[in-house]
Amino acid sequence: MSHLKTALALVLAGSIAATAATAAEKVRIGFNVPLTGFAAADGTSALTGAKLAVEQANTEGGVNGKQIELVIYDDQASPKESAPIAAKLVGETLGKKKTVVITLKNDFGKSLAAGFKEAAGKFGVDVVNEYEYSIKDRQFGPIVSKVKADNPEAIYASGYFFTAGPLVSQLRAAGITVPIIGQEGYDSEKFIEIAGKSAEGVIITTSLDRDSTVAETKNFIMAYEKLAKAKPDMVAASGHTAVKVAVAAMVFVGALGVGVYRLCYQPILDKPPYVALIASIGLFVAMGEIFRLVFGPYGISYTAPPLLDSVTVGGMNLKQAELGVMAGTVVLIGGLALLAGRTRIGAAWRATVTDPAMAQSFGIDIVKVRYLNFFIGSALAAAAGVMVALLNNLVEPTMGAVASYKGLAIIVLGGLGDVRGTLIAALVLGVIESFGTIYLGAILDRDAIAFAFLIVVLLLRPRGLFGRA
Repeated sequence: MSHLKTALALVLAGSIAATAATAAEKVRIGFNVPLTGFAAADGTSALTGAKLAVEQANTEGGVNGKQIELVIYDDQASPKESAPIAAKLVGETLGKKKTVVITLKNDFGKSLAAGFKEAAGKFGVDVVNEYEYSIKDRQFGPIVSKVKADNPEAIYASGYFFTAGPLVSQLRAAGITVPIIGQEGYDSEKFIEIAGKSAEGVIITTSLDRDSTVAETKNFIMAYEKLAKAKPDMVAASGHTAVKVAVAAMVFVGALGVGVYRLCYQPILDKPPYVALIASIGLFVAMGEIFRLVFGPYGISYTAPPLLDSVTVGGMNLKQAELGVMAGTVVLIGGLALLAGRTRIGAAWRATVTDPAMAQSFGIDIVKVRYLNFFIGSALAAAAGVMVALLNNLVEPTMGAVASYKGLAIIVLGGLGDVRGTLIAALVLGVIESFGTIYLGAILDRDAIAFAFLIVVLLLRPRGLFGRA
């Protein structure tokens, strides 16, 4: 979570906490701030400033004669902490126990609701009811009536600004005045515009820190506003971060691939082909074990998984991550095809693969071409790793094993050296896997179906679907 949430907690939660504490000796203000993690420096500065503000306010008499107490929570700048912290905010800071959860019926809403309910018991919060709604809903009369009948002390409601705005307005119009806790889906000026005065007092947890003094964050906000002519929201920040992760991974792993070629493959170019194959397998196993030692055996996940929402296309419910992976794959494969077939670099690349001696006699620097080959191949592998991580929200040491074997199978299936064939073969294999699992899943594993299909194709057409004789 961010300093935006901190500011909201100070301004919005403060007003609610003040109401809840009319009979208490102190006014307690919840202050969620990153004291550990990557944003700890900003968190310490924000906390110091908050303590100073509280000290000055208490010196001047506090709030209605009551002294202010700052209740500090370390959110580690991690959005996955937002649901548990929301439960802690309800149970400890606001002192509320009886809570209703209103859940947007998609992966985003359900994951937030699950996190809140899991943490609720730890802070004495009793979830008396949960109500779900569709992303298309704008009228919430039945839910509002049920919530009013439940008479909760607080409401935890997931949603986006275009659903949360009407929902909050209708809850307030029905006379429901208890605290409403939202999350990053509310994080838009449009929410305030839609909800109007009903937005006052809503507590929002978010991961975009608009008040950050970090140069990278400030530069992003300025550049986004210049490009979009609008204020950035959390989704824009997540998308920006996801692309930067992919680019950084491609550059780093591409450079690593050049180093691997120089140290492992260049010295054995004059050896039989099986030597390079054995070296590849050994290197693959060694790198997996190194990753296991450095990052641990259980894998790591994104703290704020981007592209988590779902989209309905032609009756199919697809995650944004799946659409993003498909689009990214088309762009990368298309770019590779253009590079290989329409540029001088591609011509030199293909000539080096076909006949290195002849290519060298025409003035092609085959060493540089091979370096470039390993850089591009490694960069594409990095992009594939980021996309698989987006789909699974998990990065683990052995995540490349099955993908690598299937990648080899797809190359053979499409015909060696044919980019068009590789793309079509990947689509064919995916369709075969999906339908094969439906009809043969009881007797064959998904991966076994794919490789069985490969074996059948190669028996009938050894050069692959598009390979030339």
